[in-house]
Amino acid sequence: MMTPPEPTCPRRQQPNPPGKSHQSVDELLTLFGLDSTGDPLWANSDEPCLLQSRGHHPDSVGLVVRTLRSPQTQPIAGAVRLSSLVHDFLDMDAAESALLLALADERVLAARSAEAFHMTLMKVINARRLSRLFTHGQSGEHHRGIVPGGYSERTGEVFPPEMAAWRADFRAMAPEQQMLAATIVWLYQSGPDSTWLRRVPCTWSAVEAIRYMRDADCIADWLRLIALCPGW
Repeated sequence: MMTPPEPTCPRRQQPNPPGKSHQSVDELLTLFGLDSTGDPLWANSDEPCLLQSRGHHPDSVGLVVRTLRSPQTQPIAGAVRLSSLVHDFLDMDAAESALLLALADERVLAARSAEAFHMTLMKVINARRLSRLFTHGQSGEHHRGIVPGGYSERTGEVFPPEMAAWRADFRAMAPEQQMLAATIVWLYQSGPDSTWLRRVPCTWSAVEAIRYMRDADCIADWLRLIALCPGW
């Protein structure tokens, strides 16, 4: 019996442009060489997939999909922290952004712009009651005018009483609020943080955090923050 040929990894397909209806999650996953559960379609092929050929992070995309689409009790391999996952996605491209927005159930794609991210950021801060942690600054327009509290954005000086209050407010929040607030801080810092998130809970595994936010009905907020952030 002849062995069926390996599927060919798509190279020319691209996600729909901003402003258009997005493709389905499964269609977008095919662009990344992943099946509907987030596992590689071309694991035994020497031909690189679209996302691999761009030097991006197929493991990060697959981890998010596998976690969201698997039963709560199914173990997911890997000990990646949520902070590392956020850092991996800082340099995502339009295809990755489209996939995360599709996972968030967005019907129309939005561009990664300062305006779109600022609108999403303010919605999350207000809806999830995070306003005690973030304030208006003087760094620029849109989201660049929003900063974590407790320090001087111009000099970088930390105000100990205000920072102590910031951390106390953070510790008093529900875990899903903490996960969203920590994600905003990591985006603000464009990576790890040791200014605000010291001596506070923030070392969640990516799998546990994604499952927790899914169960708390706020995973779409997290996905939109990651997908739309154009850099701080």
